[in-house]
Amino acid sequence: MPDTVTMLARLATASLPDASRLQQEVDDRMARIPTRLNAYGYDAWGFHTETAKHALALSTLLYRHWFRVETHGIRNIPQGRCLLIANHAGQIALDAAMIGCATFFEAEPPRIIRGMGEYWLPTVPFVNEAMVRTGSVVGVRKNCVDMLEQGELVIAFPEGVRG
Repeated sequence: MPDTVTMLARLATASLPDASRLQQEVDDRMARIPTRLNAYGYDAWGFHTETAKHALALSTLLYRHWFRVETHGIRNIPQGRCLLIANHAGQIALDAAMIGCATFFEAEPPRIIRGMGEYWLPTVPFVNEAMVRTGSVVGVRKNCVDMLEQGELVIAFPEGVRG
């Protein structure tokens, strides 16, 4: 049975006239991400390529069609390990999702951004699975250091939900 992210992505993208082209673009770019995956498509923190593909298709609707994001300065993100620090407002990190779309669709090579989430997020049903499988982890120092040591691109919003 498909997971929640997969079902939502299928429903959301089914009506798009270019859904197959979008899925092909996501597949092509996902094949080039510089992340270490095991034979099952997972990494050490639970990131799963197939789930992430569906989440990216869903996020792309917001990125390209709702917010119509314009990306500037993506070349300033260095290759290899990097820690991005940003500010955001609100409980739902849509801004992190949009930055994640930019690093995946606009950067060369495409990269998965690793979000640092609040400690209680893994306790929320459905969110916990989606969070881990799309590349995010609980925002503690050890997780950040470990991901950076593995050459990942990590994003943190230091004000957390207070923002």
